[in-house]
Amino acid sequence: MSSKTGMTGEDVDLRRQAFLRRVDLEHTFRMAKHTLGWTRPKLRTPEAADRWTWLVVAHTRLRLTREAASVLRRPWEKPAEPARLTDRFTMRA
Repeated sequence: MSSKTGMTGEDVDLRRQAFLRRVDLEHTFRMAKHTLGWTRPKLRTPEAADRWTWLVVAHTRLRLTREAASVLRRPWEKPAEPARLTDRFTMRA
């Protein structure tokens, strides 16, 4: 036994390593929140924080799917024959 709590040396080492790893995790979350823009607004209520979180999630999903959606036909465009690709469609892809 290495402490008054009854933990062995291995237990103490494991907890020390977990404590040191905590710093890495905190910085990772802080940088992720900063990158996503979560730290920009000055939110005063938990409800506003929830709305902002969903807005950030929606914006991120739209950004991630923008490239995949660029090859789809727009609702106002006429359907094209599969064998014919227009210049505009080819440039979009």
